[in-house]
Amino acid sequence: MPNTSSKRKQPLTKSSGVRERIAEVEETQSQRREQEEIQKSREYLQSILNNSLDLIFTIKSDGTFSFFNKSLEPMTGYKEEGTARATIHGLCGG
Repeated sequence: MPNTSSKRKQPLTKSSGVRERIAEVEETQSQRREQEEIQKSREYLQSILNNSLDLIFTIKSDGTFSFFNKSLEPMTGYKEEGTARATIHGLCGG
C-alpha cells in the first residue's frame, strides 16, 4: 500500500478547475433527469391519447391529418396507412 501521508493534498481551489468540473457534472446529471421526466410525461400522455375510446385528431391547414389516435379506424373506417392522403373533408363527407 503506498504511503499517502507524505503526499501533500492540494485544497480545492477555483483555479484548479475541480469545482467547475463538479458543477458541470451536476448540471449534466440534472439535465439528464429532466429529459427522463419529459420522456416519461410524453409516454404517459401518448398512452392516454391512444387508449381513449374517443376519436382524437389534429389537422393541418390543408385539411390533412397531422395526428390521430387508434379510434380513427373503428369510428371512420380509415386505416392508418391510408391516412397520409385522407382529409377532414373526406371524413366529414365534404
